[in-house]
Amino acid sequence: MRFFQAIFLGVLLFSNAEGNEEFHIKGPFDLDKDDLNECLIFNSKDYSILFVEILSSLKNDTLWSYKFAEEIIVVDGNLIDLNSDGLLELIIIPKIINIDKNKPWLYVFKGTSSAFTNDPIIYNEPPLSLTAIRPSSLTIINDLSSTIGVCFASPIRKGIIFDLEISDGRLNLLNAKLLSSSTSNNGYGAIQMSSFSSNKRDYISIISAEKDSLHTTVFDVFDNYNLLESKTIPFNSTPLNLNAQIMPRTSKNKGKDGLLLPINSKDVFLMNIIDSEVMISTTNISKENAFPTDSKSSLGTVLKYRGNAVALESLNTHLSQSPNSFERNIKAVTDKNFSSEITDGRNIKNKSLTGAPRTSQKLFYKKPDKGLENKDYKKLTPTLGDFLAQIKKNAKQQTETDSKTTIPQIDYDMKSVSWADEAGFTYLDLEEY
Repeated sequence: MRFFQAIFLGVLLFSNAEGNEEFHIKGPFDLDKDDLNECLIFNSKDYSILFVEILSSLKNDTLWSYKFAEEIIVVDGNLIDLNSDGLLELIIIPKIINIDKNKPWLYVFKGTSSAFTNDPIIYNEPPLSLTAIRPSSLTIINDLSSTIGVCFASPIRKGIIFDLEISDGRLNLLNAKLLSSSTSNNGYGAIQMSSFSSNKRDYISIISAEKDSLHTTVFDVFDNYNLLESKTIPFNSTPLNLNAQIMPRTSKNKGKDGLLLPINSKDVFLMNIIDSEVMISTTNISKENAFPTDSKSSLGTVLKYRGNAVALESLNTHLSQSPNSFERNIKAVTDKNFSSEITDGRNIKNKSLTGAPRTSQKLFYKKPDKGLENKDYKKLTPTLGDFLAQIKKNAKQQTETDSKTTIPQIDYDMKSVSWADEAGFTYLDLEEY
């Protein structure tokens, strides 16, 4: 790419970006296939958007910059060729609550031979009649009919996939379709959507984090966006958060693709699909190093961390373990120890997960050689069954004996006068009154 702005140190770039809590880095990209990574930087101190190429660990080339005239905060953005002319357009979604003519929810900067134009095309019409929307993330989809996906936070909490067309200087939204599930619709936490690949198959996932639980909904792009799986994964730890953008992870190693999730205050996790099920794994990178919000690292180092992320241990069978305990399993990653495979034994390979050899197992019950000692059971207390049987026997004998019924003769004690006298009542002769 052409150098049309001054080359400056990556540390200087980060110091200019420091102080904005909405600051984040999108990338890495290698758009011109020259083995030099590019990235987008949003909400730096001096610019709304920066497009930068990494020349070395200390040198960057600013290819393009833009600053909105209004106080507009960029939520997310990405690159795509909308006109099939070989030039990439930059798509941006802003931080808004409601759509109107003065508050567009899409900005498109057309691609040029050097970078992008400085006059964005806006789109401010409600998608699918939705008005009270808050864009939260933007993703590019490997689908010819629906190439773009945008997620909307509360109160909508849905994703929308669509295609964009530039015609006569205007944007046309085509093939719009909503993606949602009860798992994400009924929540209240931050929500994002991203496409990703896993085992050579494309998916799109809606992610939300609430307290210590992660809600995931995955749609299969190759299966007409039918729901693949929707589940809630408890972490049993400190609250999760989505203050950093999730991002697809592409690896040269088979089975290592997926979605990087910086959802914990310290750790970054990897989500991929194994046998049509969601799999969450720890990684060898930290949130502080790979998704920084300050000037502690250079751009080159940050992008290298992301590019060399490696899945360590699956959490699907260890969900009761808190992320705090994962810290001791995560090796500090430096430029010297980046590798595609981890061989330091942090996995559970050294633990014995098998039972005793079959030759040592007792598969059948064997009666002890020593016979049972003779016991005197005559002194044992009768059981309840013995007691009931005895009552039944006595009742039968009583029935056979009591064959006659007699009526007792009346005596003085049967009279009520006798009962009243014993009770203390005084007898009165009413004839005397």
